[in-house]
Amino acid sequence: MRLATIVAISVIFWGTSALSSLGTTVGYWRFEEASGDTADVAGTAGLMTAFNSPARSSTVPVDPVPQTGASNTRSFLVDGTDDVFATNAGIILNNATDDTSGPGAANFTVEAWIKPSPGMMGFIVGKSFASGSASEDRGFQLIIDANGIDPNTQLPDPNTYRVRAEVRTTAGGFFQSDAQSSGAGLAYDQWHHVAMVRDGDDLTMYVDGNPDFTRTGIDQFRNFSSRVPYTIGAGITGGTPGVLATFGTGGSGVSTRTFDGLIDEVRISNEPLDPTEFLNAALTSSVTWNPSSGAINNPGNWTPQLVPNISRIGVIGGAGQTPESLTTDVASVLKGLQFDNVNSHSVGGTGSLTLESAQGNAILEVDQGHHELQLPVTLNSNLDVDVETGGRLDIDNQLSLGGFTLEKIGDGLLEINSGLSTGINGTVLVTAGTLGGVGTIAGHLTNATGSVAPGNDPGRMKVTGDYLQQSLATLQVDLGGTTPLVDHDVLEVAGSATLDGTLDITLDSFSPAPNDSFTVLTAASITDQVLQLTGSGSAGFSYSIVGGTDLVLTFTGSGNDADFDGSTLVDGHDFLIWQRGFPDNSGTATNGDGDANGDGNVLGDDLQVWQTQFGGPPPLAAANSNTA
Repeated sequence: MRLATIVAISVIFWGTSALSSLGTTVGYWRFEEASGDTADVAGTAGLMTAFNSPARSSTVPVDPVPQTGASNTRSFLVDGTDDVFATNAGIILNNATDDTSGPGAANFTVEAWIKPSPGMMGFIVGKSFASGSASEDRGFQLIIDANGIDPNTQLPDPNTYRVRAEVRTTAGGFFQSDAQSSGAGLAYDQWHHVAMVRDGDDLTMYVDGNPDFTRTGIDQFRNFSSRVPYTIGAGITGGTPGVLATFGTGGSGVSTRTFDGLIDEVRISNEPLDPTEFLNAALTSSVTWNPSSGAINNPGNWTPQLVPNISRIGVIGGAGQTPESLTTDVASVLKGLQFDNVNSHSVGGTGSLTLESAQGNAILEVDQGHHELQLPVTLNSNLDVDVETGGRLDIDNQLSLGGFTLEKIGDGLLEINSGLSTGINGTVLVTAGTLGGVGTIAGHLTNATGSVAPGNDPGRMKVTGDYLQQSLATLQVDLGGTTPLVDHDVLEVAGSATLDGTLDITLDSFSPAPNDSFTVLTAASITDQVLQLTGSGSAGFSYSIVGGTDLVLTFTGSGNDADFDGSTLVDGHDFLIWQRGFPDNSGTATNGDGDANGDGNVLGDDLQVWQTQFGGPPPLAAANSNTA
């Protein structure tokens, strides 16, 4: 069976009574058993009977449960065919009868975490009967509805879904009143919390704790008799009302609209719950690492004693911390990590790290310092990597994009040094700062408004998809000799490369000779939209696209020339000329003023050229097209 994202759902009917607490719970099924029936931990509604051998999964939405602090280790794994739990318990919901009417009548709360598989439409929880005389006993149902709304086009989006909560308000056999999540469609494979609330005559749907849609005029609520089971994972059709044994076993009693995915932590309360009382509420948005090395999946290593999860990031920082090693030997799933310490921290171990956010993007943030992820990293949400100025984050093991987008923001450095990923499965987007490293990006790379610096003094960065460099972006290359990968950087693109913006050249203690060439990018095809050559080492260089597949730099002239006095020897006298001219940012300085790289300024990079050429003659002069 496919596994997908877990969504927390609450159906709430509100009245005018005071806010309730966990004490109003009349049914709470947690699926913590290894198999078989699941107990009612509230002790009121009774056992939920398992039909067709439903399985359990170790994938859970939260651990521990925020409202109760209880450990959460298993969920209901629904196969999309016939798995279902059912109980005939006559749960009394605010003294509801078959024809309860008036404001505040039949208030109740139903909650469930769910993780629906992509494309499914199915039944989550409710009291529904699809045919025969027992259809009169319908009470409510919470279901997955296909086609959420694209917020840009306002058209149905088949890749998303909405949740519909329905109640029966008349003697007819169908559900007449509903509230459906009406905002942007919910993405499969991501966590959410939705709720339907009755307040007087209003029925309101909540999404992730926020009100989303209200249906007015709900003045009746019918049929809470025990003739039709409360079910989780599927509705029912046929069978004998009130006889649980005839349901879910085939023949005259079968399940319908079976859910496909995971369901967990189902709770029914006989009073309306405020959103702050939902089982997903009171989620601490972050926890802080206690200064020590240890396991990130150990609550005792965090303050408060909760592990990071898909709604909670782990903050590693604070005064007085020393360099530390964080580990995990299990598959840890969490919203993100924030590093805020000048000391280097690493996250390693024999386990793995999945970055997934219940709402919005996952996050890796570096406020200061140089930090490393040394274990396999997988994305199950879009990811923002925010590295601030002077900070650095290295991903030194397998990076699996999972079809999502990793966006590099912040002016610091992200290095991807993984050599294990293959295929095209997502996008890395650079909008600020620098992306570097000698790893493989298993997907596309888009350099929008940042810098891409392949290699690691020097080295090669691989891209299994396409490379797109836009007009405000920069490709940085270091040249320390003519041998690729040994002396200079290379960006190796398996797909196409579209090149705009700038190509920044730095010479690493190296003075090229005339006609030296350097292949700095290879691709299946290259579209040249006219690169601008910049950087301290760019003087005297030109570029060409060779064979439609290689970006080649050629040294065509004298370029950097520190022989400021024209003696044909770079010596101490030239240093004195540079010293007299320093600093000059006018843009009009000449070589005789101490401008070695031809940028019109006399600055530290000109001194670097003098140091490189000291004791020898400057390169010979020449000229060519497409030069910097």
